[in-house]
Amino acid sequence: MKKLMLVLLLLVIIPAVAYAQGDNQATIAYGEVAEGELTNADFDQEYLFEGGAGDVVIVQLVADENADFDPLLYLATIDNVILAQNDDYSGYNARIIYRLPDDGQYMIVATRLGERTGYGTGAFEVTLEEAQVSELGVTIEGVVRSDELTAAHVFVPETDGIYEIKYTHVSGNFYPGFVVQTIPDESTYYEEVASITGIEVLGGTVRVSLEADQIYVMSFQENYYTYSETTEQAVYTINITGEAAEDDGSA
Repeated sequence: MKKLMLVLLLLVIIPAVAYAQGDNQATIAYGEVAEGELTNADFDQEYLFEGGAGDVVIVQLVADENADFDPLLYLATIDNVILAQNDDYSGYNARIIYRLPDDGQYMIVATRLGERTGYGTGAFEVTLEEAQVSELGVTIEGVVRSDELTAAHVFVPETDGIYEIKYTHVSGNFYPGFVVQTIPDESTYYEEVASITGIEVLGGTVRVSLEADQIYVMSFQENYYTYSETTEQAVYTINITGEAAEDDGSA
């Protein structure tokens, strides 16, 4: 694949696997995981999928524990127009959350930092999900594990306004931090909007000013104060309420 130029959780169990259809190219669909391997000769892998206008997709690239490359992830049109990219979302892994503009075919590119001139090889997994967009006043319930901080929920406000996002730790021995992030236009990195942190996060409410039609991602961060080598989990709820856009309160 020609080098691409820079142009931007659901906690799930994904049983299906996508397989290659030709050299360096495979197909993938919502709810599938694709397995691959980067070498110095084959430093990228392409995955094609069908999407619909308005779909919010979550694409993740996770390197195998024995791999030694820094994952870099692209989302593009089949004409190689970059729509989004990400590097180092969680550790060295990469994740893109993006709303598709049109019906049609799209391309995911899994590669390494530096691409052709980069270094490191190894196995990886790419996952593709269609995010379920959260609704105002509807309680979200979920589970997040300390060894797999991939749980993410997406909210897209219909109007500008002041919104309250309430996070509650229901049960479990894992107490992760809670963070609300967005990706500014033409940026490749997540920008924090609000967060709830502490030694043992049992919950809290953040009041933030959000923009209409912007994607906001609610997810979790490791709480280093209570780090454990054993796998723990937390059951949680999230609820979002909104106020009129004319409200002049501040975040």
